[in-house]
Amino acid sequence: MKLPADVLYIFNSLKPSASWLVGGAVRDFLQTGTYPADIDIATQATPEEVMERLTTAGLYVVPTGLKHGTVTAVFKHKPYEITTLRKDVATHGRHADVTFTLDVEEDATRRDFTFNALYMDETGEILDFFGGKEDLKKGFVRFIGDAATRMDEDYLRILRYFRFQARFGKEGLSVLLQAPIKDVLTEKAPLLKNLSAERVTGELLKAMNVERIFSMWPFMHECGVLQALHLQEGYDLSVDVNTCGEFLRLAGIYHQNVDVLQKALKLSNAQKKVLKQFEKALSVNADIPMAVKLYRYGLQATHAATLVQGKPWPNYTEKDIPVFPLTGQDALNLGMSAGPQVGEAMKKMEAWWLAHNFPTKEICLEQLKKEPLK
Repeated sequence: MKLPADVLYIFNSLKPSASWLVGGAVRDFLQTGTYPADIDIATQATPEEVMERLTTAGLYVVPTGLKHGTVTAVFKHKPYEITTLRKDVATHGRHADVTFTLDVEEDATRRDFTFNALYMDETGEILDFFGGKEDLKKGFVRFIGDAATRMDEDYLRILRYFRFQARFGKEGLSVLLQAPIKDVLTEKAPLLKNLSAERVTGELLKAMNVERIFSMWPFMHECGVLQALHLQEGYDLSVDVNTCGEFLRLAGIYHQNVDVLQKALKLSNAQKKVLKQFEKALSVNADIPMAVKLYRYGLQATHAATLVQGKPWPNYTEKDIPVFPLTGQDALNLGMSAGPQVGEAMKKMEAWWLAHNFPTKEICLEQLKKEPLK
């Protein structure tokens, strides 16, 4: 197994300390034969040594989490997260106090699932302390050691279990329903209330990238996970929103009550805007011309609303969104006095343009001439 040349360069730059690819990079390589975009590296070098050696090697280095041993190196415009081997001194459900170590197995012991505790050295040899390769092959999502302890260490692992079960679980939901894991998930689900909305939102949006994630929703409900997140009401798993982006895929199943997402999650301003557009697109007649919807509500919101309404989506792109051809300058060029009346004229012309199937700028200018010029 050959490592990417950029990774080998980083490994060599960190010598004499040993380094490994770790976690998802190794897991995904074993499953697909390719490396993911995000690559994490574990090393015996201390954070200070990492920064000094990589800077000397010509890399741009950012101390993103020195307290926890993490440094981000940018090499050929791509970020690599490099973390010193560590072990937990104390865990608090949301973060941990750590100390550094030279022992790879100690580092592996603090990880969540067996297939996320795989390490690949520069020769391609894989260190597997907990049977992660076999679990990955069988499609078995298994916590390292005691599941309850792992969840107590980091409450977010409760949610991560369902994401990985949806992505890698080959034995179907029967694995999820087996005691004691179901009992532990049910017992620990209320701990999710202690997490920040930012962490919950980030994990849920990651989950939206997994094709089968909604097959987990009934069991997340049964285990009390949705209740802890205040997402137990208003979801509709009958809609097919798989082709939407991650946020609107989540919004799609809550189309009956999108306010739930506003209250439960930490949304960016852009997400709030898209959610509002989605609500508006859902509220209008499904038979309104698609071009009008695209113009009024944007591509993403129109896409999701169309699927929720059970209509076909012919793979529109941003190029299919009509562009209003006039600006306020056009009104001024025709002799209109500057002021609020320009905006009012543009608003009237926009409504006329939408109602008349998007005529050209020339036709719009002729219509604008008919407006009273003040």
